[in-house]
Amino acid sequence: MSLGSWVIAAIPVVWAGFTWFAWWEATSALVLLAAGALLGRRWPVAPLAIALTLWVTSLLTHPEYPEMAMLPLLPATVLAGYGAGVRDRDARPTLIMLAAGAVVLGVAVPDLGTRFFAVLGVAVLGLLPWCLGRYRRQHLALVEQGWDLARRLEHEQQVVAAQARQRERARLAGDMHDLLGHELGLIGLRIGALEVSPDLDPRHREAAGAARSAVTDAAERLADIVSLLREDPEPPSITELVRRNRDSGLVVEFGLSGSAPPLVERTIYRVVREALTNAAKHAPGSAVRVRVSHGDGTSTVTVHNGLNPSEAPGGGQGLIGLAERIRLVGGEFRAGPVGPEFEVYASVPHEPVVVEPLAESTLDVARARVRRSLVHAVSVAGVTVVGAVGVVLAFLVYDAGTSVLSPRDFDRLVVGQALDEVRSVLPARTRVETPPSFAPPAPPGAECRYYGTHGNPFVGGRLDLYRLCFAGTRLVAKDFVEGKP
Repeated sequence: MSLGSWVIAAIPVVWAGFTWFAWWEATSALVLLAAGALLGRRWPVAPLAIALTLWVTSLLTHPEYPEMAMLPLLPATVLAGYGAGVRDRDARPTLIMLAAGAVVLGVAVPDLGTRFFAVLGVAVLGLLPWCLGRYRRQHLALVEQGWDLARRLEHEQQVVAAQARQRERARLAGDMHDLLGHELGLIGLRIGALEVSPDLDPRHREAAGAARSAVTDAAERLADIVSLLREDPEPPSITELVRRNRDSGLVVEFGLSGSAPPLVERTIYRVVREALTNAAKHAPGSAVRVRVSHGDGTSTVTVHNGLNPSEAPGGGQGLIGLAERIRLVGGEFRAGPVGPEFEVYASVPHEPVVVEPLAESTLDVARARVRRSLVHAVSVAGVTVVGAVGVVLAFLVYDAGTSVLSPRDFDRLVVGQALDEVRSVLPARTRVETPPSFAPPAPPGAECRYYGTHGNPFVGGRLDLYRLCFAGTRLVAKDFVEGKP
């Protein structure tokens, strides 16, 4: 619960402190809600647990009119449930807490009306806002996924362009080698023949030798350029890489089996090199285990090293680049903590699988999913709210209608009548089980019952009560108790 949410939740509590709650009840509620807001940064379920506890406590301490006791803490409970749904990554603690609370209230609260409001409140005020918060979390996750897809699309387009440039460079290198190299070789041979020809005077043979030397130098420079344009056809040695790291002081346990095509070995080499670099940087002194296995059609590499919590992690750009490179050839890559160790795993097929770049419509699909999830959230919320309001209104009508003692029957009752005579006109249920705070003290040794004065719970005087007090089996007092909001 943020500061703004706490302010919104505090307004009705402060109002209740002047009208319905005692001052110490309102102050305690505000303090506990503030504590929940602070704890919620680390434990998202804490504000919801505190708000529901305060809400139920209000019902139990003011059972005479639960519909009034539930109002001051209703915004706090709704906001806390929504916040828990948005921030909570694991849904199980919240669901377990709500289910346990509903079961405990259903068993522990004796009064039917209070029990109804308590269990319904846990479901509506706890579960419903939490579900809306979960939908909001999914909405934000889908939006982030959409932007991530856009970033991946842009990156893959750059990779495809780089691959196209590399292919063009290789083609140019081949053309230069095949055409210019051959022609320069022929020119060198012809000039060499002139250099040794006996028909030329020494001055001309010297000029021919200089020309041959220039052509030879040009051929060598051409060979250097071609070698720069072309990738090294020979894959680097992983064994040599491990040896150099061992010589630098890194403890490396290395295992290698099988063989693979040069392109695959080059990719595996880069994975091992990046993993060893990260291990030396972020877990100095930790032993490293490297396993390279070249199987039939697939090569795998696994690198494990210990975790060092005190070492700040790097940017991870090298691992991200490797993941993209391997994904583009149809392989699998993952890197992250596994128990007490950090694991880098890569699987590279010997026959590359062409992965098509992400289509631009993928982002549109993600956005459509976001819109659908929002529509679903609003629909579920609307149906649930309408259903809950209908159930509450129906219960209020039922509760009021089955606990009404008509004014005519109340006037006919006479103090001193036997309980058996009075029972015939009494309704099946009492309006409240616990004496309200505004009722006068009961006569000594008497037990009082409270009944409604009319069956409409939505008009003025809905809080008025008829009180009948019995001592043993005799009616000893009857009173009209005017309700106070």
